[in-house]
Amino acid sequence: MFYEHWIRPFLFRLDPETAHELVSKAAKAAQAVPGALALIRLVTTAKAHEPRTLFGRTFAHPIGLAAGFDKNAELVPFLHALGFSFVEVGSITHQASAGNPRPRIFRLPEDKALINRMGLNNKGAEAAALALENRVWPCPVGINLAKTHSPAIVEEAGIRDLCKSFSLLQDKGDYVCLNISCPNTSEGKTFEDLPLLRLLLQELKKLRTGKPLLLKVSPDISLADLEKIITLALDFGLSGLVLGNTSHARAELRSANFTEKGGLSGHPLFGATYDRLVFAREKVPSSFVLIACGGIDSGERARRCLDAGADLLQIYTGLIYKGPALLRECIAHSAFRFAHFRPSSKTHSPIAKSTE
Repeated sequence: MFYEHWIRPFLFRLDPETAHELVSKAAKAAQAVPGALALIRLVTTAKAHEPRTLFGRTFAHPIGLAAGFDKNAELVPFLHALGFSFVEVGSITHQASAGNPRPRIFRLPEDKALINRMGLNNKGAEAAALALENRVWPCPVGINLAKTHSPAIVEEAGIRDLCKSFSLLQDKGDYVCLNISCPNTSEGKTFEDLPLLRLLLQELKKLRTGKPLLLKVSPDISLADLEKIITLALDFGLSGLVLGNTSHARAELRSANFTEKGGLSGHPLFGATYDRLVFAREKVPSSFVLIACGGIDSGERARRCLDAGADLLQIYTGLIYKGPALLRECIAHSAFRFAHFRPSSKTHSPIAKSTE
């Protein structure tokens, strides 16, 4: 309540990117003060769950932070102290990028959503490798990789670009997630074209050292194409999928900024996230990790995703609207399910709309 009544009104008076920068600076400052993280951890500690081992690391509970907040792997200790069981850093690209011109983030408060066209602003793979070098993190860390944001780096050049990042960073975290569906690239997508994705995975296979590899796919993808991506992921021995990403969809939005270009995130995405999660869990073995991401902004939605077979969950936009209380709420509803609940086709339709 303190966040929603006091902190959020202050932050929402600022430009969204300015607010993000202010929060990031405060987090960095907290990391530099002896004892500050321990105090934050004491205040934010939620009810503990039985931990689970995935990717060779222990996850205290299923709730992690999605890629996009900590683009340059600078805030993991603070985010762990806040209560996240894991953090996915990035997206990181091989070449550093300032991203698109401002303004490039837009709040949709009536929809509890955001639109962003950041353009993959980050310091680049070499800087990230230095930030991650020889670090012992307090929680599992995933590394989200994307193709460099440039109209000159597409198709085969894009494969080479992403392979360079992968070579630099694959052993710096606990898993690598390939962002194959980023709407903030020059062409609006990356490797969801199946022949191109196959070529990418073939090249990465030559470089892999055994670290778990996942794909992050769009909530806009058809179930038929999702099934093809799942088949490809299984054929190449990948470890899982992140379902999903930001969306181009704009149906039934009420906020004034809904016409802005970019990727939509937040509350409206949950139906697409849930439907694709149910569909994917029916197609993959239980050892194949599914991370639900998109529209998880309540404990009830978190519980539904875990019941539908998610191994882990990621939140981000909901945190902007509800603050750390959302994390505690999701944790309270999110004890691990070691035996996946498999929805029956008699009671669930994979393409049914999911609402609260």
